Amino acid sequence: MPTAVPRFARMQDFVEDPPRTWLERMFHLVRHMEMPHGGHFAALEAPDLLAEDLLAFTSSLDQG
Repeated sequence: MPTAVPRFARMQDFVEDPPRTWLERMFHLVRHMEMPHGGHFAALEAPDLLAEDLLAFTSSLDQG
């Protein structure tokens, strides 16, 4: 299953967030983005970034 992981700035120091290498081993990681701002409530804190990332991910699936 194609997987996308947006990492929002205020969540990057979260201890339980797995490293990208682990995600690549466990999932078919097709998109991994480091977001400049936002956090746990990304839909409220950075809706523009979240929507842009979701649209880019889904459009990349249509092309594949």
